[in-house]
Amino acid sequence: MGQGALTSLNLSIIKNILIPIPSLKTQEKIVNYLDKFTNYKENIKQELQKEVNLRNKQYEFYRDKLLSEEYLNKAIINYYKSDNTRYLSYEKITDICLRQRGIKITAKEMNELNNNFSSVKVFAGGNTSAMLNKDEVGEENVINKPSVIVKSRGNIDFEYYDKEFTHKNEMWSYSSLDESKLNIKYLYYILKNNLKYFRDNAISGKLPQIATGVTDNYKIPLPNIYIQDQVVEILDKFQELTQNVSGLLPDEIEKRQKQYEHYREKLLTFDTERTRGGYQVLSSDYIRLLTQAGKLVGAKVFELRYKSLGKIGTFENGKGMPKSIFNEKGSVGAIHYGHIYTRYNLCVRNPIVKVTVQNAEKLKKVYTGDLVIAKTSENIEDVMKTVAYLGNESVVTGGHAAIFRHNENPKYLSHVFNGANYFIRQKNMLARGVKVIELSTKDMEKIKILIPPLPIQEYIVSILDKFEALSQSTTEGLRREIELREKQYEYYREKLLTFEK
Repeated sequence: MGQGALTSLNLSIIKNILIPIPSLKTQEKIVNYLDKFTNYKENIKQELQKEVNLRNKQYEFYRDKLLSEEYLNKAIINYYKSDNTRYLSYEKITDICLRQRGIKITAKEMNELNNNFSSVKVFAGGNTSAMLNKDEVGEENVINKPSVIVKSRGNIDFEYYDKEFTHKNEMWSYSSLDESKLNIKYLYYILKNNLKYFRDNAISGKLPQIATGVTDNYKIPLPNIYIQDQVVEILDKFQELTQNVSGLLPDEIEKRQKQYEHYREKLLTFDTERTRGGYQVLSSDYIRLLTQAGKLVGAKVFELRYKSLGKIGTFENGKGMPKSIFNEKGSVGAIHYGHIYTRYNLCVRNPIVKVTVQNAEKLKKVYTGDLVIAKTSENIEDVMKTVAYLGNESVVTGGHAAIFRHNENPKYLSHVFNGANYFIRQKNMLARGVKVIELSTKDMEKIKILIPPLPIQEYIVSILDKFEALSQSTTEGLRREIELREKQYEYYREKLLTFEK
């Protein structure tokens, strides 16, 4: 046999190979046995593949059912009826919030810099504020989380603000440490409703003033986040009604204002009852009050609603990461957009490729719980295919991918992004392109999805995980069964075609 790109056998060698030739009857028996083994192997393959397909269809059926609006609305009602959603605890503000510092700046400096190509609002107590350039404020001093600002001197008050801002260093502000436990605007309404307490506890003098400890140690009633969201929505709508008074008579305006104050007081002063274990839970009367107030202002209390992705989390575009930088000796996992629809399923803990620490510094980081989304593909089905990253260490991603950061259950979102019919319809309508199909993060922000409370998300994920495990075990069983049949076939072929002299 010669060396080279192709190997070959000399015809004379083939002619001289000796093979045993049994009788024609024996040959027919051997062929018959081996044909049966081949057919048996193929039948097993077909039957097991049918089983895999049935499992996948079963999974898709229940996935669509569990992610549907009808099912989630029923789950919301059942979820709310349970005591564990009606528990009421009292928490210190510093246990649930991050206190933020202000900047050192005088009123004179604010006046001089005011509206100088401004971009950041600076609060200075009372109704005084200025819009200053980020360079003058310092990027590190800019607060970009929705917060409650404590106006701690003079006319003591609170303000809610959800854009970029900062404030003078004699003031402070709070943002939520965990948005799945505290809606920061709920805290704002609680503090406003108890404004008298803070003014009564101010240090008297030329200008009344409160210390940080007064607010840090203040305990607020904290119901389930879903209840907080409902209360905030109702009070927001009441505020809109009291502000939109054009064409109303003074008497009507006064009645509307009193109605708002009545419900604000009632909704923020919780009516509770005790469970057998001695825990406080929201009473049935409070639930009725919440429902009644919701109807007055047109809020759908305890009904599931669609939320846009832009309201649920934030998108960040990846950049770079050509395949040439993949390195087997690298120490940082990398999620490539092409692998999302070819190699991964709903989630990944250990990305299949790595890059060096040096190359990772140039790429966008992906943290535990983030979703990584393929923004482009050659077909519309694979655009916005998503994988939830569940590993412990941060990894990276690159171009043609987007990162979605959020406070929901990542696997629930991955199920929705990859399979919910209502999601796929919206995504397909927004996709653009002919040869290469793509979807921008701006368009992704517009897509609306159903977001039930976290315990319901976790419950749905636990069920779908079982279906997925069932499909996986059947698929693995198919591979093992075929492998065993192959070996069995080879064993008997060898035995049947090896003749003793």
